[in-house]
Amino acid sequence: MDGTKGLLKKTFLPNSLKQDMKSKYKPDQIMMISNAKLEEERSGDFRRIFPSPFFTQQYKHLFDEERASDQLLYDYFFGESKKR
Repeated sequence: MDGTKGLLKKTFLPNSLKQDMKSKYKPDQIMMISNAKLEEERSGDFRRIFPSPFFTQQYKHLFDEERASDQLLYDYFFGESKKR
């Protein structure tokens, strides 16, 4: 059993979303998105500042390079139409 399958069963994700994610993303991407969603649930009153539509431009200069994982999470949470 791969780690992604077990993780998806343990999360809050509805079956329809799990199937949709499997058709759009690779297993390691699903794991990353699932972890980010769970992290967001545990965050309480904290807000994500990176990546986010409000702070990405402000903070991306602090990183040496743009990572594919940041772009993946940005696209998933904020939509591909809102590219940085």
